[in-house]
Amino acid sequence: MMEGHYVARLALALRQAWTEIKNGLETIASRIKDAARKEDGVSLQANVWEKHGKRRIYFNEYATKLGYFEFDANGKFVKAWIERGGKAEATLKWIKNCFELGIEI
Repeated sequence: MMEGHYVARLALALRQAWTEIKNGLETIASRIKDAARKEDGVSLQANVWEKHGKRRIYFNEYATKLGYFEFDANGKFVKAWIERGGKAEATLKWIKNCFELGIEI
């Protein structure tokens, strides 16, 4: 145990919390990729991006940008951008609607 090392304990707790949050977004990204593969036959690439207080999952099919979902620090859905005419447009819109209604995918 790290008795007396307040800074070390705090740093460890923050690292653990960050790992849990990051894993949460990667789990969401994985579920969305699975849904797109099942519904549209599209193999998506999902990239978790976190900077400047924003947490996003970007979706691409090869070099084509399909959209992103943004979440707050607590993992709550904030907004989405979806490319019109993309192969997975219908599925990504359906998933966006689920997030907006608070339905877990």
